[in-house]
Amino acid sequence: MDEKRERQPDDESRVGRFGWPENARLRYYDADGNRISKEEWRELGRRKAEERRRARATG
Repeated sequence: MDEKRERQPDDESRVGRFGWPENARLRYYDADGNRISKEEWRELGRRKAEERRRARATG
């Protein structure tokens, strides 16, 4: 029981539930791997969703 407790990482290195440090700033990338802002990333997602909707409607 004590061994497990000793192996726990300290709070600063604790990883959040998605696999990165809890207070790390998220970075957004476009399809080419370029850094983009959160707003640009959201717009990209909207456009992709719209394209999928159109493809489903015509398919």
